Amino acid sequence: MTRKIVFTGGGTGGHVTPAIAISEGLRELYPDVTFRYVGKRGKVEEGMVPKEWSQYRSDEQQVQFVSTTSGSLKSPKVIFQLGLGFVQATAFLMRFRPDAVVATGGYVSAPIVFATGLLKRLGLLKTKIMLHEANAELGRMNAAAVKLADKVAVSFPGTKVAANKKMFVGYPVRKRLVVDTTGDKTEMKRIAREKLGLPQDAKVLFAFGGSQGARTINRGIVDSLPLLLKDPKVVVLHGTGKKMPGNAYYGKTDVEKRLQTLDVSQLPSDWKERYRYTDFIDNMGDYYAATDLVICRGGAGSLVEVCANGIASITIPKANLPGDHQAVNARVLENLNATKVLYERVDIASGEDVESIEPTELAELAFELLGDSEHRTAMGAAARTQYDSKTSQLCAGIVGALLGDCDMPESKEEPELMADRVLGKSSGQLEGLLRKVHQGKDMLTDLERRLVLYKLDGWSASSGLVPPARACRMLGLGRFTERLDVLLKFAVDFRKSPFTRRDACKGLRFMGTLNQAVVDTLLKATTDDYFETVVEALHALYTLLLNNAHGSVSVDQVKIVSSRLSQSNEFDVRMHALAIQALLCRDFQEIKADFEANYFHPNWQVRERIVESFVHLKKSNKIEDAELRDILENRFLHTSYGFDTHFRLKEEMIQLYQMEDREHFVQEFKGVIYSEGSVEDKVTQLQTLSEIAKEKNLDLDIHEVLDVGSKEEVSINDGSEHSSR
Repeated sequence: MTRKIVFTGGGTGGHVTPAIAISEGLRELYPDVTFRYVGKRGKVEEGMVPKEWSQYRSDEQQVQFVSTTSGSLKSPKVIFQLGLGFVQATAFLMRFRPDAVVATGGYVSAPIVFATGLLKRLGLLKTKIMLHEANAELGRMNAAAVKLADKVAVSFPGTKVAANKKMFVGYPVRKRLVVDTTGDKTEMKRIAREKLGLPQDAKVLFAFGGSQGARTINRGIVDSLPLLLKDPKVVVLHGTGKKMPGNAYYGKTDVEKRLQTLDVSQLPSDWKERYRYTDFIDNMGDYYAATDLVICRGGAGSLVEVCANGIASITIPKANLPGDHQAVNARVLENLNATKVLYERVDIASGEDVESIEPTELAELAFELLGDSEHRTAMGAAARTQYDSKTSQLCAGIVGALLGDCDMPESKEEPELMADRVLGKSSGQLEGLLRKVHQGKDMLTDLERRLVLYKLDGWSASSGLVPPARACRMLGLGRFTERLDVLLKFAVDFRKSPFTRRDACKGLRFMGTLNQAVVDTLLKATTDDYFETVVEALHALYTLLLNNAHGSVSVDQVKIVSSRLSQSNEFDVRMHALAIQALLCRDFQEIKADFEANYFHPNWQVRERIVESFVHLKKSNKIEDAELRDILENRFLHTSYGFDTHFRLKEEMIQLYQMEDREHFVQEFKGVIYSEGSVEDKVTQLQTLSEIAKEKNLDLDIHEVLDVGSKEEVSINDGSEHSSR
């Protein structure tokens, strides 16, 4: 039977390769099928599809191009390009009239999928739509297109799709990339190494970051070369990524610049023979066959190809992706002992706010695996179990069933995944978890801490306005002191958004670390033009000085700054500045003038903070009782504003007076209890004092105040005997 099928998806190789693999299964099901591939000019599909379909008819080898782009729908340019692409897709579909559309995601597939959906609704086409999702989390395009799809084939267990549309199939891999497991693997390795000109006894490490390359992997490999090449048997093969139109990053150029920074004296004389890099690799099958250990990203395509070839691997998932899908992919395989995972971090010390990996950590893990062939064999065997060679045929069967040409195949059994509190969670959900941790209501495991840091590092390196700010707050809430350098830098980095600088100060407050670098940074932040940053810097200084012994830091400059800011036009700034002064002064006379200037401040919250500061001053014996009463009764504005039916400020002043009276009564009680005299006289005096305390509305419990235990344990000493009352 002749069928016409359209494939769409692209932008990256991870979207194109599953489409190519599914086409192999469909060609087996429909020998006379006619294919068309729709993509975007200048993207990877333009070169990859003609090569992969070179054995097909010439009209099938030519990619059909439509206008499309990624970006915000608020952008007129994005709307125009998508609109144009929609018109082009509609015209193509009405001409070709496909029986089915197979979409593998990426913004490139948007025009065809949505145009097909509309034409079906209008009754102009009867085309069936099958989506294939390569990752554990739905990509944005596929998530938006699910409602238009007849079936959604997923690669990883746990992908969230409605049960009536979902088919768990696995990830389809092109046949030519998979080592024939029925053959002699040792012989295939020998042949592959001979083709690539590699020593037969070499320990071959193959690193790549997908069709467009991965900066983290590229730089990590180059930086670790002095360590990796110390072993004379190690050979490093490195795919740096191809230059794509519109993509600012070109891996090969980045690698060459990075190589120039290496100290050549730390490299062996034959390093150029044992380190080989290229921007794009067509014969991936030979590379896989020749390799002992792979280093790659956590994209589904790369991981499943590695699994299909039964190779041990180190996975470095890209941070800050929707649903953390690369990390989820990698964690699924790590739980099966099929890979080891290294997580990116932001190395602020490097001067670049970009993700990176530690070269020493990478080299040590590589040596650990290269030196243990039994472990690598076990990892490869575990990886191989995650590959099903019939996945392409299963996907083809779904298309055939939708067209009524065969029965719907059964979905593969989907393993149940353990719940994860970190990966796949939104920033709001993660911040909620960290607040509980900060409050002592929850705890993170060591692995969860690593995963949280991985996410926060990704957000820290984001170029957006909001993610870095949220990351700063959460670094503090989780008390990730190993990222103190991030907060110190961001708090005073005027290239960052004011929200990031503000929340970096907030993060320092949450983290609770007090040292001179923190104090100096927060003082510098008080000069920020954004007043909320100034408020948070002062709040952080106050909290840190209150909760930590500050003998190891210099506070002279803090005193000067807080005195100046106690006269700020912003009431929030005044509040915190006055509170800091009360903490740091030797006695009230030092700060009296600054406080007096605020006794009649029009904002009652400033005066409320003064009353709170008086509590500290009184407890610290920095102010005389008589002077305090005189200020509050004669020289201080008591009223407050707001929607309260009572005056909060006045209540706090009453509590301050009661604190003074309470201390007086505590001394009276102690005097009676520990005086000499009969028990009866002491009881009478205590009853009298209790009645007076009650008249003054003092909530006074003698046992709690004196901290002498329960009522049954209180002993009243009459000088000669002890009797419990």
